[in-house]
Amino acid sequence: MRDHARRDDIMTHTIPSGHLLIEGTYNFREVGGYRAGDSAVRAGKLYRSDALHELTSSAREAITGLGIRRVVDLRSDDEVAESPSLLHDEIVIVHSPIFTGAAQPVALSDEAVDLARVYDVMVDTYGVQLASAVRLIARSGDEPVLVHCTAGKDRTGLVVALALLAVGVDRDEVVADYEQTAQHLAGAWAERMIEKMQTAGVPITASLEQIVTASPAAELERVIDRWEFEWGSASAYLRAHGLTDDDITALAAALLGRASGTTD
Repeated sequence: MRDHARRDDIMTHTIPSGHLLIEGTYNFREVGGYRAGDSAVRAGKLYRSDALHELTSSAREAITGLGIRRVVDLRSDDEVAESPSLLHDEIVIVHSPIFTGAAQPVALSDEAVDLARVYDVMVDTYGVQLASAVRLIARSGDEPVLVHCTAGKDRTGLVVALALLAVGVDRDEVVADYEQTAQHLAGAWAERMIEKMQTAGVPITASLEQIVTASPAAELERVIDRWEFEWGSASAYLRAHGLTDDDITALAAALLGRASGTTD
């Protein structure tokens, strides 16, 4: 098992995907190495994923082997009840739903709904919930933490983006991290999700397919623009929805170490 002691001096590197082959998941990856000024996100600290209800025995061992002992589950009560996570008992699951009830904040049967509308509702209506999830990352200290929802795309995408931006990670790297999701969901995951919706009688439109499977860079860029223009920054958005200066300080302490090539 790898050494999970805190590494204050870490290598900075560009991670092409950070993708980890964890059986039963499609979008499980490490979020590490991204530059934040003279610091960088510590390797082996933050992970993101789709749902964990189909984990095999070897997958559970792999997750435990990463040192993960805390999982932040952003799914709704209904999603958790329908598809409970399959994790070893020593892993604590913290349920921090972004939405209550349904898995989406808008009616997916509405042909006028698109991904931009979904994200605007999240930003405008669920800021407290997004901030609460970021606070859980801040309070994880030195321990590895995994954040996930059903796809690991939208709720997880905004929570991870907010956390990274709040500690000064370069915007381009935050967007690139978000954009990776679509390639991991393409194929079997997307086909199963679309089939599930068809079975439920939901009309499959181009907009719906985008909501379910896409993670376009332009969409997160637009959301980041909103955070900056309307609140001043991602960290200001978080503060407006309940995070304190101490929370932001704790978040940076949890996520960042010295980047290679820097001096005290």
